[in-house]
Amino acid sequence: MSDVLAIYGAVAGSLGTAGGLTALGWNIWSWHRGHATRVVVEVREGIIAPPEGTRHVVLITAINYSEHPIQVKAVGVECGGQTIQVFHQSGEIPGKIEARDSATTWLPRDMPELTERQVAGWVRVGTREVYSGEPYMLAR
Repeated sequence: MSDVLAIYGAVAGSLGTAGGLTALGWNIWSWHRGHATRVVVEVREGIIAPPEGTRHVVLITAINYSEHPIQVKAVGVECGGQTIQVFHQSGEIPGKIEARDSATTWLPRDMPELTERQVAGWVRVGTREVYSGEPYMLAR
């Protein structure tokens, strides 16, 4: 009888340890997921309609999937081996993007520097990390 109880105790203890390790792993993963900065950058073509008339533009959108706000310090595109940075204040970024929110800025589509059809957007956040998006093919 004492052997059966010893085996039962060993099995129960092992299951308890496995359950505890699983819970610890889940807590570590959840903490990391909640504190990690997750940013996706998208580039698309579009049309804006300011008071002076419509304009064809390249839209750069930063999506903050993080559980905390981020501060975007710089935004732009890579095109034909050169970096083009946005400096105007007409867009929402550079600036603060709240948790689980997005912001957009733009570049004129007719910029002579946009010589290549393929562009990739990027943003640099306050921690100096740079997040780049997938390449996007501009229409001719």
